[in-house]
Amino acid sequence: MNDLDASESVAPEQGRPRILMSAFACEPGRGSEQEVGWRWALEMSRWFDVTVITQTRNRPGIERELNKGLPDGRSLQFEYFQLAEPIYRMKSRFDSLTWPYYAIWQWAMLRTARRLHTEKPFVLAHHVTFVSFRIPIWLKKLGLPVVFGPVGGADKAPFNLLGRGFGLGIRCKEIVRNVMTDIGAVVIRLFPPLAKRQGICLGATPSMAKIFQRLNFPHDLFPAIGIDLAAQLEDSPTPSEKIKYLFVGRFHPLKGTHLLLEAFACAKVDGAQLTVVGGGADEDRLLKLADQLGIAKQITWTGKLPRKNLLSYYQNHDVLIVPSLYESGGLVALEAMAQGVPAIVLDVGGHSVSVTDGCGVKVSPEGDVDQVIRRLAEAMRDYTDDPGRIAADGQRAYDRIANEYDWSHKALRMKDIYAQVTTH
Repeated sequence: MNDLDASESVAPEQGRPRILMSAFACEPGRGSEQEVGWRWALEMSRWFDVTVITQTRNRPGIERELNKGLPDGRSLQFEYFQLAEPIYRMKSRFDSLTWPYYAIWQWAMLRTARRLHTEKPFVLAHHVTFVSFRIPIWLKKLGLPVVFGPVGGADKAPFNLLGRGFGLGIRCKEIVRNVMTDIGAVVIRLFPPLAKRQGICLGATPSMAKIFQRLNFPHDLFPAIGIDLAAQLEDSPTPSEKIKYLFVGRFHPLKGTHLLLEAFACAKVDGAQLTVVGGGADEDRLLKLADQLGIAKQITWTGKLPRKNLLSYYQNHDVLIVPSLYESGGLVALEAMAQGVPAIVLDVGGHSVSVTDGCGVKVSPEGDVDQVIRRLAEAMRDYTDDPGRIAADGQRAYDRIANEYDWSHKALRMKDIYAQVTTH
């Protein structure tokens, strides 16, 4: 193992409680996992002297951001660590080795964590990435209270929907994934992240929180993904004369795009338009399905777009529809809701938490495929029959993001959790 013992810091302040943060993935603007690691470090440095242990590969991106300057009053340091160079090169060459590498990294970085704790003690350790419960972490060996998460990984796609639109290979892959989830629940029982209930486990979805509850771990439900709410919603969205639906996502059966197309055809909403933003291996099949259903002329296919270009699409559509069968976070729904756009989703994973009554529609995934399609179609027709509901739900959607998912509010809640676990 090779401790590179390299660090970067931004003006640590004297007298602040010191927090150790483990963020294997941590780099601004590089992806959802990396962004989660970076944002927790940045946000909690408002009140704490935060030291982050992360991969050496993240150093260039972190340094670029640090060189731009951070908001006043932040206290943030980074310690970079990787395994021996031959092991790292092997992991970089073969994606399948990422998880074994991550498991070893979690154990090996303890030497660095112990050194830092000996030099100047921490009051708490916080694991933030990977946002998964399956691999054991060892921060409890520092003798500190541990905040584990928010983490996910416990959700399973409704097996009753893994029929039409799914090949045998995908179904088998989901069966294997579900088995791995069950094994993960056994592993975390054998190697719990907390010592003597010192700390808390934060479940990103209800399914994850239920596993922690079943294991009798101190726990809470806390969605993993946050969003920046730059400004107030100036005006309530005005529904289009002809309702415009929007889908944003990867073209994969688990994203439920095939269910959306069948529901759109079933709804038979006069003059309605559907914009589909995305790309992927399932594209040809979806185009053919739209032709077979007779709805091709009502659909605009944009292809895959950079995230920065999505804002105008949210602002120019009335209702988002993302019927994913599995969604730990659900960032697209959050982004749309932040623009005052209500969302129609399946009641699974992260969507089951983010989309509440009054700011969208959660469709039950129970029953056969045709029943679910009819429920989705009914949700579409309900908005068409009552256009005023679009504006009302859109405003409530915005308010929900502002109150629960904006990063500044999430950080305040995490601050309270830090206080809770360090005073017990």
